[in-house]
Amino acid sequence: MTNPPSFLLAPTDAPRCDAEAVKVVAVARGEPVNISCGVTSNPPRATYHWRLNGSERTLTSYKDTLSWNQLASHFTFAGNTDKDYGLLHCWANNSVGYQDQPCVFQIMPA
Repeated sequence: MTNPPSFLLAPTDAPRCDAEAVKVVAVARGEPVNISCGVTSNPPRATYHWRLNGSERTLTSYKDTLSWNQLASHFTFAGNTDKDYGLLHCWANNSVGYQDQPCVFQIMPA
């Protein structure tokens, strides 16, 4: 009698932020800066959402695959007024679920 073939299945996980702390980003008024939000996710296909200062407007972007189980979305920020600075949140979802805690960026005037 032979043993049945064994298959290794990768665990599935909702996205989680690669950064463990708030990232501080200094931006000069009117100068665009690219901010990268990275998550680990399996399956690796994810949709990203960005929100500044708790506004009701959410920007949604689709995945940019970096390597296996690592993803990133990129947001170009340009502060033109004092109200443009503050907390920028990024979170992702995949077929397993939504990210529990967002990635957070503290956007400060340079």
